[in-house]
Amino acid sequence: MTDLPFTPTYKKAEPTKKPRPMPKPKKDAAHSATMPAIDLSKVPDDLLFMTHEGFKDQAKDFARQLDFVQPSSDRDWVQRRFVDGLGTWSHIERADEALGGLISEALSIIVKNPDFPTWWRSIPVTLARGNPNGVIRACKDVIRRGDNSQKSGGAELDNSVVRLNVVSGEPLDFDVECPPSLPIELWDRIPREQRRDAIISMAQGLRRGIHPIDTVEKLLLK
Repeated sequence: MTDLPFTPTYKKAEPTKKPRPMPKPKKDAAHSATMPAIDLSKVPDDLLFMTHEGFKDQAKDFARQLDFVQPSSDRDWVQRRFVDGLGTWSHIERADEALGGLISEALSIIVKNPDFPTWWRSIPVTLARGNPNGVIRACKDVIRRGDNSQKSGGAELDNSVVRLNVVSGEPLDFDVECPPSLPIELWDRIPREQRRDAIISMAQGLRRGIHPIDTVEKLLLK
């Protein structure tokens, strides 16, 4: 009997199965919609820097920091952080100088009035959107209300008082400015008379970690 050479046998390794990637959630039209662009032809040349991406990125950080300002916040801290310390955000400080101190003046009023209506947050909203004319309107509205409050001896004013557009002099409503985090298609579905309350609800929701889209969708279901 002839001995045959030993030939080792190897078991073929089974190919490793790659984990199936998780399906990405589909975005509906409201989530995927983009905000309309700012009309640069209406922006003064000396304020065009406020429309640049670098400015808007810093303005978004500024807005996030302002989210920590609540009626219960220590007013000395708010003054030091956001008025005296405005230079922490060099682009915002430059915008304040270009606007003749409007931003710091408006924020000073917020410091002195902890219960100021939440629509003052349209200042960081318009800054983050890169809308100089919107910033002017928002600051002027805060300053005008602060002046009226002083004339009335500090008495709380009615939120329904008509506010004027500082550019056109026409009545100003919240439908003039759609928040940058909300698609315009969703904003248009909010009845005009309910938009003031919607802005307040969105601001309150943000403090609890609720996205404005979710807040508005819930409001529309009521």
